[in-house]
Amino acid sequence: MLADKPRTLAYQDAILENGSLFVGKTVLDIGCGTGILSLFAAKAGAKLVVAVDHSDIIVNNARTIIMENGYEQTIRIVRGKLERLDFEKLSLPTRYDIIISEWMGYFLLFEGMLDTILYARDHLLKPQGALLPSRCKMFLSAFFDCKFYENNIDFWNDVYGFNMSSMITDVTKEATIDLIAPENICTTAEKICDFDLNSCGENFSTTDIISSFEFHFKNDSTIHGFVGWFDCYFDSMTKLIILSTSPFAEPTHWKQTIFPLKEPIIVQSGKSVCGEIRIGKQKQRANNNDPRALEICLLLQQPIQCKLEPFSFYHCRIIANACRMHGFELIHHFTSFQ
Repeated sequence: MLADKPRTLAYQDAILENGSLFVGKTVLDIGCGTGILSLFAAKAGAKLVVAVDHSDIIVNNARTIIMENGYEQTIRIVRGKLERLDFEKLSLPTRYDIIISEWMGYFLLFEGMLDTILYARDHLLKPQGALLPSRCKMFLSAFFDCKFYENNIDFWNDVYGFNMSSMITDVTKEATIDLIAPENICTTAEKICDFDLNSCGENFSTTDIISSFEFHFKNDSTIHGFVGWFDCYFDSMTKLIILSTSPFAEPTHWKQTIFPLKEPIIVQSGKSVCGEIRIGKQKQRANNNDPRALEICLLLQQPIQCKLEPFSFYHCRIIANACRMHGFELIHHFTSFQ
């Protein structure tokens, strides 16, 4: 992640270009990793930076890095899960002027630490304190990519001469993390979520996000899947900095999140595709008790013309067990990422 320049430079710019607001302040860095954000804050003039991480290896390395750079008097490294730390017993402030964290996961919420950030906001941030970043937006669009479809879906119809098409159902249940070329985006992006970390409820991270969308097509198009991304806004300071994971921005380690279709959808010019996306914590199951797992449902309004491109020999239905709800058909129920 340190080699992810758009990510790291966005934080550097948000801190150093708003340096006057850090002078003499107390800063809490959640999930500090190697301590790069703490180093930026100390360089900007913070009086005290408390850097928290749950990993022994990370904490030990961060402590060494901080000492080697001469900031051991400003930055205090603490190991542990933030919610379980007793700041008074550690002789640390119980409220901070600024909280910084790189908490975002794939598609913003997958394996992210939003619940921890909201806890810290409510229990450790001063009333007029600042969060970095402070606002996030999530987007969804449709894409066309024959090569992606051939390599990831159509591939299973002829694997060295053998039919393995039964794999397609399971393959398309998993969202894929990859880069989509901007020229392959075939419709405008729809904003599916916009939330302010300063004001959203503490239960936001465990509440399902339900958003409808409508994609308009100016030209005849073939949809091979849907693609999601997010932007983060550092707008609680004087100078606004935006970190974007869009296909139209410089690539980051988050890339984009791809939701592949089992069968391409043909859309004529002037037509629209309407649907709904539902995002929430994965329901607890006996064999899956991961509190950071994410469950995503994509539903499309019927009727939709589903035809195949000439290159494909795949003739299965879009989903074996269609689930119709209020005029929508469930096209995917994603429960994991690959």
